[in-house]
Amino acid sequence: GIVRYEIKEKETVIGILINKKYRGQKLAESFSYESAKLYFETSNNPVFAYIKEENIASIKSFENARYKYDRTEEVKGFKSLLYKLEQRDVRK
Repeated sequence: GIVRYEIKEKETVIGILINKKYRGQKLAESFSYESAKLYFETSNNPVFAYIKEENIASIKSFENARYKYDRTEEVKGFKSLLYKLEQRDVRK
């Protein structure tokens, strides 16, 4: 799998890719949470995940990794749910 952070001035966007043969093993949940712990060692800015509203598995993964629903936005013509993780939501 790959975890990517797009770090901006006041926020960061996370993206996760998991090989199809490893999906369903809760890896995205672990990857997103554990990498966020490392991220928050050097930054206080929140991390956002843009998730297509029909991607139930990703929604559950991010919710289980303590991300909270923030808002809905349209991205490239698709409704995306925006989930947010703040430093206070991560246990060290």
